Amino acid sequence: GMSSAKRLCCSRVGATNSSNDNASLFLFGPGSAGRTPDTLLDITAKVVAENIPFQRIEERYDRIPEPVQRRIIYWSFPRDERDICMYSSLSRVSPVSTTQEQQNNLSFYKGLKLLESGCVEGVLQDFI
Repeated sequence: GMSSAKRLCCSRVGATNSSNDNASLFLFGPGSAGRTPDTLLDITAKVVAENIPFQRIEERYDRIPEPVQRRIIYWSFPRDERDICMYSSLSRVSPVSTTQEQQNNLSFYKGLKLLESGCVEGVLQDFI
């Protein structure tokens, strides 16, 4: 629901995990309890997306299978709400140290307000 959209994306969150939780997080990612491991395609696409601009991949290789392209594009976008907030806000002010008034002026929060007021449709792009 909308309550998840109202979370403060730029607040610091301190979490402690046991070593088993850390191993699971490293191997399978956040929220991985009971999940199967990522596919080799996803693992590879994630590494490529983190290290090589997609434009360079397109220029270097003539034919990239569409499923591979989709997964690289999927992993090219930030997954963490805090990162999305940071990348969507062009201000040089650190979102963590901003006042509530400054936070409300960040592009991320303006977008949330538009979403919550029903001005935006089809928010998610499906690359899966």
